[in-house]
Amino acid sequence: HLRAVSSSSQPRAEAHIRAVAKLFINKEMVDTVGGSVYNVIDPCTEETVCQATEESVGDVDGAVEGAEVVCASPEWKRVPACDRGHVLYKVADLVDQHIEELSDVEIRNCGKPYSEVRK
Repeated sequence: HLRAVSSSSQPRAEAHIRAVAKLFINKEMVDTVGGSVYNVIDPCTEETVCQATEESVGDVDGAVEGAEVVCASPEWKRVPACDRGHVLYKVADLVDQHIEELSDVEIRNCGKPYSEVRK
């Protein structure tokens, strides 16, 4: 776990950033084809916020192929649209549950002061 600490110029609650530099492809957390990651740097403090994956064409091709296989599968085709919608609502709920953490990472990534973002 990486830890994001608030600075005096950005008065916000301390947040813990759980960063996993992997891709979610075909129902699995996998490394990038080249295994490449990069540091996300806060431009205001020059601190490393977390690491992110650097996807390649092979990574994107793998994700697209995996999605095509799932969408073409008889199992997925039998899932009612209502149930598919519930999956999207679950994703939205997870974003809501982690909004402070996600906001903190993006704020620090862009270098924008917290006070200007959360009005």
